[in-house]
Amino acid sequence: MEWLAELDRAVVEFMAITFRNGFCDAVMPVVSLSGDVGVVWLGVTAALLCFKKTRLVGVICGCALLLHVIGCNLILKTVIGRARPDLSYWNPALLIAPTDSSFPSGHTSGSFAVGVSLFFYKWQWGLAGVGAAALVGFSRMYLCVHYLTDVAAGALLGTVCALSAGMLVKYIASRRKRLAEI
Repeated sequence: MEWLAELDRAVVEFMAITFRNGFCDAVMPVVSLSGDVGVVWLGVTAALLCFKKTRLVGVICGCALLLHVIGCNLILKTVIGRARPDLSYWNPALLIAPTDSSFPSGHTSGSFAVGVSLFFYKWQWGLAGVGAAALVGFSRMYLCVHYLTDVAAGALLGTVCALSAGMLVKYIASRRKRLAEI
């Protein structure tokens, strides 16, 4: 697994030294901010819940976010406790200040939880949601606050949360509909 740790370090070095530029230095903190406390994703979920046509996918998004909070923030981050990337060697200007452990990326996990959940409504919405989630994950690496494996694990966890929530909510909805017909 040393190769994986080396890959993580190489990506952080690339982001810290090679890839940084003024435009992205201005944009990426804003993109990353969209994942803070899931504020944008909670807003998307709330908007979906307001309309009957999108209410089911709104419930799926809400359940996916709940699963993400439990799995990522309450369990994995606490148990694993991985340190953030050590930037002392490259000394890039930190554009944001993270406060908790690194693995998995909570911003990425929450973003993918909602982004993938949108596929349960329309595939076009899902593509847009996953694209936005991928941009959030990239921003976390660009800002040198996560390793590549943190972001990949967050994307995987968010996807699993979305699929689990979708199957659960659709199962419960079908059971309720069957019971109402009796």
